[in-house]
Amino acid sequence: MKEAVIIDLEGNDTFKRTLVADHVTGVFPIQEPVPDTDELEPMEEAPEVPTEPETVHVGYTVAVPVPPGLFKPRYDLKAWQAAMEQYERDLNAWKQEQQQRDEEEAEPLPPPEPVDLAQFWVEGLTPEEIDEIRNRPQEPSIPERVEKVENDTAQTMLGLVEVYEANEATDEENKQSMLAMVELYGIIEAQAEAIEVLRAEMAALKGGEG
Repeated sequence: MKEAVIIDLEGNDTFKRTLVADHVTGVFPIQEPVPDTDELEPMEEAPEVPTEPETVHVGYTVAVPVPPGLFKPRYDLKAWQAAMEQYERDLNAWKQEQQQRDEEEAEPLPPPEPVDLAQFWVEGLTPEEIDEIRNRPQEPSIPERVEKVENDTAQTMLGLVEVYEANEATDEENKQSMLAMVELYGIIEAQAEAIEVLRAEMAALKGGEG
């Protein structure tokens, strides 16, 4: 068994696949039954001759490999149909010619070459759309994304260490500032006491003079 491609009525690859026998090659229409949306009707006598269910053409099965390098594979159905019709005409003409040669016991002619079905796979995107895809920024690979996350994590850890060290430095500076303030308060108190002593001495001197 091998894979065959399912295309829509425009020839676009639907990216659905089905299995066919290894020897099968060609393009085959896909028919699906038409959904019965009619309301239930009263039962009638069954017809004597069974009718075939109504079907609708929904796409094709293409048992021809898609060539590599196509961004949006599309099967050129019009070109395929035209080529197959021409092949049928050439084949019928060859059969008639061959029959005449057989009657005349003439040397047979080689039959017409079969149609190369792979040639009808074409690019479904315009050159502008292909350029846009090629110029689109490529997403980083998984290893690249892992490396970026690891680097970001390392930078975050360094940032945390710097913040911690800065806090420690700030705490030390605060401690030194508090000690300096205590020392200054002590000096201010000592100076205040000295002022009081001097004032008392000045008062005593003024009293002695009187």
